Amino acid sequence: MAKGGDSIWGTVCHRTKERVMMTDLPSLLFKKLLELFSHWDWKKGFFLAIAFIALLSYHRYLNNEKLNDESNKNQQLLLENGNLKTENNDLRSKLGELGTNTEQYTGSQKSVTDFKRDWDTSDFYVKENDIFCPKKKGGNNYQRMFYKHDTPLTASDLILKFRIVDQDDQVSNYTQRVVTGQKFNDGIFSEFDIPTRDSNNVNFRIGSESGGLISGGRGKSISSTIKDKSIIYLHFRTQFKSNQEVTQFIDLDYFSSISDYGQETKTISYDAQVSDPQPKTAKSNIFIGSYFGGCVKIIEWKAN
Repeated sequence: MAKGGDSIWGTVCHRTKERVMMTDLPSLLFKKLLELFSHWDWKKGFFLAIAFIALLSYHRYLNNEKLNDESNKNQQLLLENGNLKTENNDLRSKLGELGTNTEQYTGSQKSVTDFKRDWDTSDFYVKENDIFCPKKKGGNNYQRMFYKHDTPLTASDLILKFRIVDQDDQVSNYTQRVVTGQKFNDGIFSEFDIPTRDSNNVNFRIGSESGGLISGGRGKSISSTIKDKSIIYLHFRTQFKSNQEVTQFIDLDYFSSISDYGQETKTISYDAQVSDPQPKTAKSNIFIGSYFGGCVKIIEWKAN
């Protein structure tokens, strides 16, 4: 019986030793357990081995739980990262759609409600709350809406996000262009005449002594024609040049009618002579407008 007991005890010790060696438990604990096994009979050793195996199983369970927890956290982080990428791509897609990139346009933008309050729109009628259509064809005032607040002649600034839509849904074959510039001393001082489809030639006009408008220089081209009914960013600004000259700029951010070109930007400038001896202190009024047949859908805007 003793021999049988010794044989079983030896087998238990041998197997227990193999299991312990497979774990990450400290070697000191392993040695201590072997010392205990060598002084106890096989029954005590057997039950201790069972307890030890249970301890190892619990230890592995904790490790597995920890690994599962870490894995879940990693999966959650990957999921959140994927969601953020999706949201970012969606946002970029929306901002980039039809030429609506806003990265270069910062600051508080105003709504169409503010536009109705701050602009003289008496020569336009409104439809669908945010679309402004010229009432008549031709004439210096019939196509323009004037900013009610004075702006410096040499430091005016307007940012406009808009879209040109048909005045009559049944009529689309018309010259589609938008104008922007300044009124000075009760007359049109200057204006850019910008095509919003079909053409890529921007004209510039200045006020004459007779009160009409004449060419202010040769027309300049944008990179390609603008996609019809697409959203356009227009930035009109002026700066003092020298003596009685003012430089006027337009920055256009638009979506090309040529799909391969995608979104494009263009800056065009002209110089204009001012009759005022002190142009830096002169006041003006910014205006925007459109040709008869095309209405201006106001999305956002900002003026100094």
